[in-house]
Amino acid sequence: MLIARETQYVRWADDPVALALAKDLLRLPDIVRDAAKALGVTILLKGHVDIVTDGDRVKFNYTGNPGMTVGGTGDVLCGVTAGLMSKGMTPFDAARLAAFTNGYAGDLAFKEKSYGITAPDVADNLGRVLAEFLT
Repeated sequence: MLIARETQYVRWADDPVALALAKDLLRLPDIVRDAAKALGVTILLKGHVDIVTDGDRVKFNYTGNPGMTVGGTGDVLCGVTAGLMSKGMTPFDAARLAAFTNGYAGDLAFKEKSYGITAPDVADNLGRVLAEFLT
């Protein structure tokens, strides 16, 4: 499982062609899918629209907001992903659910605090998201 934002992905891809193509957002899902397939991993690429791929399947997550660019929200995302995997979810399914849950929790925090949200604000809303969608 690799979780990165787009700028981090570009750094560790270390492929000049992929780096140039990664700037083309329409081709980015294919580039990330091919990287996941080559590496044999699931990639959750954080961005305006998150991309989750295991090299075969590609899913997009549209939750989240620009206020979540503060430090620590990615750590919350990693924790949610790891927690779901520890409960037996596949990396692909854990990444999809974690991206949605974390992003929606960030959206709830943004409604309350606007651009002043912090990672703990996002984490504090995780239970609300799970309660809303798992009941």
